[in-house]
This record gives sequence, structure tokens and C-alpha cells, in this order.
Amino acid sequence: MMSTVSLNVKTGKSLELLTKRTSAIGNILGYYGTAELNGHRFGYFRSQLLGRGSSTDLFRVDLEDGTATTVNNSNAPGHEWVLDEQGRIAARSAFNPVTNMWSLYAGATGDHVVFSRTSKVSDLALIGLGRTADTVLVEDQSGDEDSVVEVPLQGTGKPQELFQDLKDGKVYFSADHNTLLGAMDLHRGDADFFDPLLKKRFKAARKPFAKYHVSLISYDAAFDRLILLTEGADDAGTYWFVDLTSGKASALAQAYPDIQPADVGPASLVRYKAGDGLEIEAILTLPPGRKPERLPLVMLPHGGPIGITDRVRFDWWAQAFASRGYAVLQPNYRGSGGYGSAFRRAGYGEWGRKMQSDLSDGIAFLASQGTIDPKRVCIVGGSYGGYAALAGVTLQQGVYRCAVSYGGVSDLGTMMARAGHNGRNNLAARWEERAMGATWSGEDSLRARSPLHQASKADAPILLIHGKDDTVVPPAESDTMDNALQKAGKPHQLLKLDGEDHWLSSPATRTQMLQASVNFVLEHNPPG
Repeated sequence: MMSTVSLNVKTGKSLELLTKRTSAIGNILGYYGTAELNGHRFGYFRSQLLGRGSSTDLFRVDLEDGTATTVNNSNAPGHEWVLDEQGRIAARSAFNPVTNMWSLYAGATGDHVVFSRTSKVSDLALIGLGRTADTVLVEDQSGDEDSVVEVPLQGTGKPQELFQDLKDGKVYFSADHNTLLGAMDLHRGDADFFDPLLKKRFKAARKPFAKYHVSLISYDAAFDRLILLTEGADDAGTYWFVDLTSGKASALAQAYPDIQPADVGPASLVRYKAGDGLEIEAILTLPPGRKPERLPLVMLPHGGPIGITDRVRFDWWAQAFASRGYAVLQPNYRGSGGYGSAFRRAGYGEWGRKMQSDLSDGIAFLASQGTIDPKRVCIVGGSYGGYAALAGVTLQQGVYRCAVSYGGVSDLGTMMARAGHNGRNNLAARWEERAMGATWSGEDSLRARSPLHQASKADAPILLIHGKDDTVVPPAESDTMDNALQKAGKPHQLLKLDGEDHWLSSPATRTQMLQASVNFVLEHNPPG
């Protein structure tokens, strides 16, 4: 089980959280900020109590000694909280799976609903306080259009939609009062703040880095000292301290200090049409120092898949392949986040269908531009991307020369079954139904779209990699695929990573995975 650690940067001491609360399982499921009370700094976290099933509770943890107390209990799914600067509950939410109603309540107690929406799978989330301490932000994806709504808590005034043009964004809150300051468009790396002074300061802070993708990492209460992260064609990631009072910027650290500027491949957005006319946006990373002509390609679809987005920034997996001479394409296929609700919903039920052909349509586009050689393409991915890699050489034929799956799903039926597909009140099952386009785990359509059951059709070598401690996609998904490929006499390899989870959290095994995947592609699709 993974743990969460508090690190005191002044003393260098670390503390594993929630281990002193023996009735809590110790697995932190949500973070709700910090507050300083009576000289102590407290953190607020969501976790589960032993014997409470799926119910979760809000805990306050003393970050100095680890003492934890329960702040609020919940027996309802989808329960979230928003805290004020004093650590008090300003609002809480709950989802009723019987009525399909998501409700927002003011304060820690009481049953007065200040905002509600109907949603079969609870497509809403509390973000934090609004522009004032008597309002909260709600992300609403339950309707025809995604929105961020500022809701008054005192029963006066109407909910107000904010950031109407923000499709893929991150919101920022004041360092001292937890209230909303503005938001950043993560695609453009540009931020918009309500206060004209903050707009001016952020513009001044990012001005020296005009040719780079800029992320705002941290800032002080006055917003005149900021930490920025820059990434670009010659920057693998640099953290900067920008002091607007002195007008100076100084580099704090390199994200990858051993990677030199000349070793970073340029990344850019490309757009192409899928077979049904839907526009797909993708990130194309080119090998450093090579002309973009007839290059070998690595297709690298992201995981998730629904609501997840790849962006133009330094991607260590993509750059590893680019450094070996490959172009790398990371399509934001239908279902990806950041393109509005219609685009996201276009991915429902499309595992192994249009979400798969969205990838191969990108190959055809790059080939038509002369950028890549369509006969020299491999597909690599993790989680859903691992499923897409397996599907690319079993559900599709003649497209890829090899496939690498890290922690990938091989059997959609068992995936639905793991979600506890037992009907009405199971939110996980509802998510799977929508994503899979199926109503039960034994449907023929799931078998037809499962690489495990199509292993005999594999037309290219496959490398299966799986963390032995993966609790998201169990290692059995790769084990059964390994057995099926062996039975079918198909060329493949299986690599199990000791002590590794779904997220490649260990540097040693992350490196092992990277070396194995790159070497496999080099063997079966040499860059020439």
C-alpha cells in the first residue's frame, strides 16, 4: 500500500501520515489543503476507516507529530469537502446513486441543498472556494457543455459560470485565504487572473520565457515571488524562482539535469481528421537533429482514457524514443479531456473501435505529409495505452511492426467484472458501462474487442510489461495474455517488475521499463 509523507523542509524530518490512526486504512484518497491553528500546521485528508466498506471520512492531521482526528463522516459516495483558511468546512457534497442526484450543502452539518444536478455517474466535483469565502467552485460535466460554476453558499445570488473558454485548465487560489485568483490554460501555458495587478505580474514573470511552455508552480501571498516550470525544444524542464520585486529570475533546479538542450526533441501540435471527419489534435515529437522526412514512428497513446490529455511539454517516454531517432505521435483521440463534452462523449463505447482507428488515422496523416514511413511504425503505451497497443496488433492488422504494453488491459470483460458490475448503485460499474458501451461483463462485444480473445490474430511481436504490485490493472491481465500468445504460437515477451505499481513510482523499475521498451522497438523497428 502506498503512503503519504509530510516533509518539513526546515528540519529535514519526514512523517508518514495517518499511521497513528489505527482505525484508518492509511491510504489517502484526497487532499483538502492545510491550515495553521494555534501554532500548528494541519493537513486535511480523505481516507477510509476500517470496517466501513467504501465510506470515507475527512481527517485533520497534525503535520508535526502525525496525530489525526476525524473532522467529518460520510456514508455517501462522491463525498467531497471545501475548507476555509481556518480549516473549517465551508461546503460538502454527496451523490445519491438511487436518485442520481449530486447535491451541495453549506457547512459541515445540515441538509439544506444550495446547488444540485442530476447525473448517472456523478459528473461533478468540488474544486475549492470561489472568489470570496462565501462561495465555492463546482466543476460540472453533467450537461451538454462542461462548466465551472461559482455557487453562493448563503442562499443569495445565483450560480455564475466562470472560465467559459477554458477547456483544459487549472485553477489557482490565494496563498493566504484559499479564495479563487484565476486559471491557467494548460495547452497554451497562459493564465488569466481576475485582479488586473495579478495579470500584470504574471505577464511580467513569464515574459523572459516566451518561447517555452510555462507552468505556474507556486507563489507567495503577494504574488510577487513565483516559481515557474519551463519546458521546450531545448529544455527538459527548468524550475525558476522569479522575484518581481527585484526583477530577477534564477534557475532553481533541472527536472532532468543529465539531459542536455541538444538532446531534447522538438514537440508541437498537429491536427488531422479521423475517418468520420472528427478533428484530432496530437503532439508530434521529432528526433533532435534529424529532418522530418520518412522517419520511423512510435505511436504513444495516453492512458485513462476518458478525460485525460497529452500536452506539448517534455514527456520522458516520448523523448526517450525521439533520442533514438524516432518520431513520436501522442494523439488526443476521441474521449480525451480538454476539448469539451461532445468530444469526450464521442469516446464512450469506442474502446477497440473509433478510439483505435483515431490512432492509425494519425499514421496516415503523417505519411501523407512525408514525415514518417508508414511501414515502420510500432505502438507503445501504458494502462489504456497498453490496451491500445495490444489492440493495435490483434484487433488491427498490418499497421504496426511491434507493440509494447505496460500495465495494459487485455480482457474488457474481466475489467468490468472487477468494477463490481452488480447493477444499480455501483458507481464504478456505471463508469465502466459508459466507457465500454456494454451493460454486463459477458457481452460478446467485449470479447470481440479484447486482445486476450483475439491473441491468435496478433501479427507483430509483443512485449508485455507489468508491475507485480499493480492494484489498478492486476498483473493477471498480462499473465493471461502471455498464456494466450504462447498457446497461439505468437512471438512475445513478458517482463514483470518487482515492487512496482501501476504508476511506475520506483525510479529503478521505471528505468527498467524504459530500457526494455526502447530496446524492443529498436530490435523490431530499427531507426536506420
